[in-house]
Amino acid sequence: MLLFSRIFGCFIKYSTWRPISRNFSNKETLNHSGGAIFLSTDGATIVCWHPPRTVPYASTRPFPRDLESLRAPASPLNIKLDKMMVEKQGGPTVLELTKAFGLPWQHFRPRPFTKKSSPYSWAPLRERKAL
Repeated sequence: MLLFSRIFGCFIKYSTWRPISRNFSNKETLNHSGGAIFLSTDGATIVCWHPPRTVPYASTRPFPRDLESLRAPASPLNIKLDKMMVEKQGGPTVLELTKAFGLPWQHFRPRPFTKKSSPYSWAPLRERKAL
């Protein structure tokens, strides 16, 4: 049976539909405003539909408008970085990592020349000495 589904906006091919919940018939489950859950006849596919929730206009908020940013000209040459980009919170420092893992500080420094040339450049010290 070929069924045009308003739920998915496409044609879905299933022989018959059977709701997972035995309390509802197919028609009642489709008209249920909280969504629908179906199981195909072969039991291999579970189809779920979650309708979009309607939010009343009275409970919505307007978008916050920053007047300074609206007055500034929109030019790619005038891009200002956000505070998060300027005050970038990095991860742990090299000294914190050396204390935590007990390895020398050189191990945690970026080494682009050895990273490209040797596949063992980031291996722990014991493995590198064994090679």
